[in-house]
Amino acid sequence: MRTTIKLLWRIVLLLFVAVAVVVAIQRLRPPEPVYRGRALSAWIQELREKTGANLNPVFEALRHFGPKAIPSLSAELQRQETLFTKAHRAIWPSLPQALKSRLPRPGFVVNGRRKAAKALGKLGLE
Repeated sequence: MRTTIKLLWRIVLLLFVAVAVVVAIQRLRPPEPVYRGRALSAWIQELREKTGANLNPVFEALRHFGPKAIPSLSAELQRQETLFTKAHRAIWPSLPQALKSRLPRPGFVVNGRRKAAKALGKLGLE
């Protein structure tokens, strides 16, 4: 009985320490830059999803971030396609229209990398 209580307290203590470490890491991390009320990561996500002329506001935002956007854009250049995204793209044509209308279109990682390279090029022009 006593060993069970000791074990329970150790587990509780370990969970408390783990939560404290996660909170400390979150607090110590510098805040993400924001433009027009949206964080840099939201603009990078929009870069992946938008096409054509719809990308102009995204490029404007990334130019506003300047050098702060470079690490995120570099990470986007190195992004690899996951097994899930490959499967999603493979089964997309065979899905019924009712399901397609409720699911996001499969993206192409190579398109995201191309757009990130274009954004980096636009940053380099200034």
